[in-house]
Amino acid sequence: MSKPCTHPAIDDAMKALRTATSASQVVDILARTDHSAGYPFKRGELRHALSTAGWAIPQPADAPYWIGYAPEGPAFLIYVEPDASPHQP
Repeated sequence: MSKPCTHPAIDDAMKALRTATSASQVVDILARTDHSAGYPFKRGELRHALSTAGWAIPQPADAPYWIGYAPEGPAFLIYVEPDASPHQP
């Protein structure tokens, strides 16, 4: 079984995200990451990296999004599944 190949920029960003304790750090890391190679962040990897850094990440049942609460300060991030379409009431 072969191991999936990831772009070094994505690997480096994941390592940095494992220590990001504020929303501004996460935004800065994501902004500096080279996404042009076509290797996206995987949702599970992103959640794991942030939870390793101490983020609380609840996900409402059957919701196409999750909310990450930063361990430092009142900031939070909302992640929406790329294929999710917002529904109107």
